[in-house]
Amino acid sequence: MPNYKLQHAGTNVSISDKDYVADGGEGTIYTQGGTAYKVCHPGKMMPEGKIAELLPLAKEKHIIVPQDILLDSKNKKVGYTMTFIPQNKCWPLAQTFTNSFKQREGLDSQSVLDMIDFMKKSIDFIHSNRILVVDMNEFNFLVSKKFDKVYFIDTNSYQTKSYPATAIMDSIRDRHTKGFNELSDWFSFGIISFEMLIGIHPFRGGSHPKFTDGSVDERMNNRMLANASILAKDAKYPKGAVQPFTVIPQSYMEWYKAIFEQGKRVPPPADFSGHVIVVVTPTLSSDSLELKVYKTFDDVVTDYSIIDGREIITTGVKNKKLWFGTDSYALPKQMSIVHHNGKLIGVSCDNTIEFYDVFAKKKMDFPAFNMNASQIMSYDNRVYAQCGDRIVEILFNSIGLNVIPSPHIVGHTSENSTKMFNGLTIQNWFGTNFISVFPESKKCFQFKVSELDKHVVIDGEFNNGVAVISSRMPSTNKFYRHIIKFNPDFSGYVISSIDKPAPVDVNYTVLDNGVTVLLNEENDLELFHKATNSTSVKLVEDKALSGNVMLYSKGAKVLIAKGEKLYEASLKK
Repeated sequence: MPNYKLQHAGTNVSISDKDYVADGGEGTIYTQGGTAYKVCHPGKMMPEGKIAELLPLAKEKHIIVPQDILLDSKNKKVGYTMTFIPQNKCWPLAQTFTNSFKQREGLDSQSVLDMIDFMKKSIDFIHSNRILVVDMNEFNFLVSKKFDKVYFIDTNSYQTKSYPATAIMDSIRDRHTKGFNELSDWFSFGIISFEMLIGIHPFRGGSHPKFTDGSVDERMNNRMLANASILAKDAKYPKGAVQPFTVIPQSYMEWYKAIFEQGKRVPPPADFSGHVIVVVTPTLSSDSLELKVYKTFDDVVTDYSIIDGREIITTGVKNKKLWFGTDSYALPKQMSIVHHNGKLIGVSCDNTIEFYDVFAKKKMDFPAFNMNASQIMSYDNRVYAQCGDRIVEILFNSIGLNVIPSPHIVGHTSENSTKMFNGLTIQNWFGTNFISVFPESKKCFQFKVSELDKHVVIDGEFNNGVAVISSRMPSTNKFYRHIIKFNPDFSGYVISSIDKPAPVDVNYTVLDNGVTVLLNEENDLELFHKATNSTSVKLVEDKALSGNVMLYSKGAKVLIAKGEKLYEASLKK
């Protein structure tokens, strides 16, 4: 257990593996008591003078800068401290780009604009201190789960008066500016704010007829040099995988055209003037699919499931409503829903587990159940919580007419480096990723997935024997989609991985007959069987899949949600 001393505070701290959070190119991060400790790799310690020049930014609590210096037993400077932002309290900014995330978590266009404005004001503050962000890529920001704050992290790479920037991701680097200045910062901000609104990189995403040769990175570079973004009339992009351009305020659209198409370098507009969001949900028509309107609601469909043979449908992005049969019930906040003994129970987590009676529209109190938890997820009418280094299934028991919850430990995990997604958890342990799935009550199967070594997982889901993972490899800045098929007895798995130009939208469903239907980033359906020995994939291209659609299943039927409608879909014969 290494011992360190804080240079300015004069206190000692002992760090062990149980405090581990993440490992990166510059060092390993640990946490204790709300403080992050970064122990730098040999030769990677940042100068003490730069720490001093960054300290004025600490006035804004969401800008995470180095605070104190770690000294080893020989009084050598080997790291520094920062404010710790628990990953269960926030998301990587890149995760918020996809349509499925926006619908699942209730992130609407106005909230995205509020986040962009928050970031713009923060960058203004950074510039007022004569500091440049430079490496303004989407992985150097975290978004609070209420979407009311954006944390600026990895500030050690910033450019200060005496110290140049130490890193920049190629995808946000300005090809038309030598060195770095405030306007090159604003160009980078233009790229990530565009991605936040639309979900695609303005030069890396889509295609342009003049730039068809070379790798994705080479085409991106050439398009940036030529000011050929997806705003060009002859550019093409997968409209179904992104948000419509109508979510961009007029003032920002004019700015994007100026910096992306005309090569100008100007700061962003002062406000979102001319902001008009036009949402049109036409009735789907298809050349390849038989489509039949199944249900129509008064708001956008955001989730569909069948629990105990009953359909449970969630609608609304901000004002969520749960439909059970023909009746609807307002949900006060984001919840995991369980149906037990005739009751619909909402489970939520804000440091402690809370329960809500959906039918009675009131909080449920269980004095004997008092469990702290950092995050929860649900799968197949079950709810799981992370409690320290334990994964706990919350069981529900009936005593007469009463429902009583009780905890049941199903697995163990790393306390500070675990992420929960629908149906699975992923823990990163010093660069190695372990996946845990929970196909049955009181059972957990954990796999060391070496194919994900050194990957940073962005999003994921497990459904009926199949997991889909979205990740990024920091060393190459490439994004990946991984499809993992598990053996029926969960004795092993097979995995297929493919690199992608942007974070992958995890949007798929598995039918009861084993057929998996996945919507890829090109708006095409990929159909394959979940059996591990099945390798064939059928591709279905159809204009009906353009626009924001989500895939669900009802037995052996595919359901497509678009806007306020649910459709039954099948291939035309």
